[in-house]
Amino acid sequence: MHRIISYIFCLIEEIKGNRFGRDARISLLVNSLVLYLNRLVYDQKHAQAGDIPQELHNAICDFIAEHLEENLSLERLENEKTADLSVCNP
Repeated sequence: MHRIISYIFCLIEEIKGNRFGRDARISLLVNSLVLYLNRLVYDQKHAQAGDIPQELHNAICDFIAEHLEENLSLERLENEKTADLSVCNP
């Protein structure tokens, strides 16, 4: 969900701006958002029972994106007990 919001905010920023390459960037962002949404739907429709690795991958990517400005390590990811990662640890 974080990634979708990020795409939308980037689109809004680009639409309101007047930077060089604006039209190309808007097109790229829209295409990236549509591709991401298509992959989400595809993954949900083709998920097999117990297909947790994709959920874990998504949770880790979202966690990293949300904490990008912080010092991250594999140990922190392993020990992190956040709501984002708890879905992967039943």
